[in-house]
Amino acid sequence: MTTLIYKTVKYILTRVKFILTSFIIITTLGCAHSNNGPLINNQKELILQKINMLRASQNVDPIIYNEKLTQTATLLAKNIAEGTIDKSLSDLDRIVQNGSFARFALSCYTTSDSIDDAAQKLISNPLTAGKISHGGVNSFGAGVYKKGHTVYLVVDMARIVPDANLTDIANNLLKTINEKRNLIKIDKLIPNAKMQHQAESMVKSYMSGGNKKSSEELIRESQAELSKYNFELGKITIYFQVASSEDKIVIPERTSDPFSKNIAIGIIQGNHENNDAGALAVAILLASPQDNTAVYKRDPNIPKPAAMPGGHKSNVSKSPEEEAWIATLSGNHVKAAKLFNTSYRQTKNPQMLYEAARAYARNKQNNLAIKTMQEYALIAEDSEKEKAVMLVKKLENGETIFASSQDEKLTFEAKRFFILGQKLFETSQWQGAIDAFEQAYTFSPHPDLLYNIGLAHLKLGHIGDALDFFQEYIKLVPKAENIDQARQFFLMGAELYNVGQYEAASTRFTMAYSLMPLPEVLFNLALCKKAMGDKKGALSILQELADKSQNIDEQKEIKKMIKQIEK
Repeated sequence: MTTLIYKTVKYILTRVKFILTSFIIITTLGCAHSNNGPLINNQKELILQKINMLRASQNVDPIIYNEKLTQTATLLAKNIAEGTIDKSLSDLDRIVQNGSFARFALSCYTTSDSIDDAAQKLISNPLTAGKISHGGVNSFGAGVYKKGHTVYLVVDMARIVPDANLTDIANNLLKTINEKRNLIKIDKLIPNAKMQHQAESMVKSYMSGGNKKSSEELIRESQAELSKYNFELGKITIYFQVASSEDKIVIPERTSDPFSKNIAIGIIQGNHENNDAGALAVAILLASPQDNTAVYKRDPNIPKPAAMPGGHKSNVSKSPEEEAWIATLSGNHVKAAKLFNTSYRQTKNPQMLYEAARAYARNKQNNLAIKTMQEYALIAEDSEKEKAVMLVKKLENGETIFASSQDEKLTFEAKRFFILGQKLFETSQWQGAIDAFEQAYTFSPHPDLLYNIGLAHLKLGHIGDALDFFQEYIKLVPKAENIDQARQFFLMGAELYNVGQYEAASTRFTMAYSLMPLPEVLFNLALCKKAMGDKKGALSILQELADKSQNIDEQKEIKKMIKQIEK
């Protein structure tokens, strides 16, 4: 019995010794692991708890754990301990290079003989505590490295942009685009698989680390790639943009083109050296059928926009200067000289005398050319007098006065094609007008020519092309600086409204109203709101105008407008 008890006790003691030894080994391994590399969960939670308690005491929002920041913190801890830290990299660069979508970053570290003590030192030190309680960060990671008996603790903090749900964003964009198309009673855009592949390839290529191609280069490459496909897509338009967030994505006006049929939307989130970390690269591809011959039909139930005060019909009667340029273009230099002289008498513009002298010279009327150029030299701007005197001498010596300088030739050619474009436009020869205005633009890229090209496209029924040129015009003339530009915005708005482009029209009316705050402009803006389904907003615009007006007649006119909107 005694022997049995002895053996039993010995067995129990042996098992206890084994369990204790195992526990010591496991604990040692656990401590060794926690002191080199990622922290174990309870240590992360302890540090996070201490950080958020400090932030709460400073009335700052809490931060959350981030695995990628833990990776960068762990690597930095090792580099500090080993003396291999890359001092050329900022905290933000270091974190972004690891793939985090960070737009602001802070880092702090300390050393101690234990992790708990190191964490407490970070909280207690005023310098590191100030970083930890910074309101500009929302995420943190912590890493440790042990060298000898010293523990290196690093905390990386950053303002992290959350991962975007790219599928949802693309679906929301398509939904919004088709809802806008539905408002103007045109068919939904249909996604196309081949275009979709190209859109996705384009945004991935832009965000790839080694790619240095500009968006313009990628657009050209995508156009070339799509042209290889033998399918009936017709004209393909590619819009590319980089937005810092989903709400900053701009939907191109051309998506409301009634003749566009297919669409593809490619979106990717990533870090690109020229953009915010975590930004969205967006490619929107639109296609119109090759055989499209449809003409947009205006809804007869939609009320017509108000005319510009004083009328806004094109002035068919040309000025003497315009007639003179037409005569020059047709080679009738005698008539041109006469008309330039007439224009000078009416406007007192010295430039007209200069052009008259040149017209005489073209017709080999040398004496009249000399006399007229001398008159011009007397009244020319100081900067032009020397040139005028030189031209007189050339004429007297029987030399040509016509431009050898490229700039002067370009200016002359631009005027010729501009006048030709006006003539063709006024006789409803829209395509000819487009060609002439485009030629003029190649010689002298003036924004007003883009406006003229867009208007001619609209008259021809090319709504998408018109929207493109109008958008480009707005980029080059972002703010109306005079009444003439305001009138152009008004006319653009009226033309776009008449073809059902209500959102695009409202943009133009808004720009016109900023400089030309007249009730007629605001009425048209209200019509756009109503057509887009916002009748309440339309009435609010006019009611506010009525409340502000002190003029009884104007108030009556506005009330009439309100009744029209209420119908």
